[in-house]
Amino acid sequence: MRWWTAFLTFGVVALVLSAQVVAKDDPKDKDKANKEVRDKLNGTWKMDKWEIDGVQQPQEDVKKWKMKHNGEELVLEFEGKVWAKGKHTIDATQKPVQEEFNFTEGPPDQKGKTYVGILEVKGDDYQTCFTEKKEKAERPKEFKTKEKSGLILVQWKREK
Repeated sequence: MRWWTAFLTFGVVALVLSAQVVAKDDPKDKDKANKEVRDKLNGTWKMDKWEIDGVQQPQEDVKKWKMKHNGEELVLEFEGKVWAKGKHTIDATQKPVQEEFNFTEGPPDQKGKTYVGILEVKGDDYQTCFTEKKEKAERPKEFKTKEKSGLILVQWKREK
């Protein structure tokens, strides 16, 4: 009779573990996680820090930028005027949250470009590290850049 108890216990454990794997991949869970991050992102953000390839950009340039999130819509403003618009998608089931944005409107050197990166939102602080999506480009794994990395790090503060 002991083998039956062991077999039943094993079966229950296997069932619980497989249910957890299925739940993790459940599209409803992904939608819920994405909505939670979207809710935090929605609104207007002022650029606070901008770094390209390990080089801090001048603060007088940084302060000229704003970004507006509304669902998947992304609008970048420079000196109070729309500079570019695009679609912003995320996968909040990944850690850190993965993002991709594609500029559908904007300057000729940006229109049609796609960028891949990671993001983090904590209260009124939001940071993103990204690179242009190219054949050999890799999504950043951390929030930092270095010389010749092709990475851009931007930190934002929520506009109140």
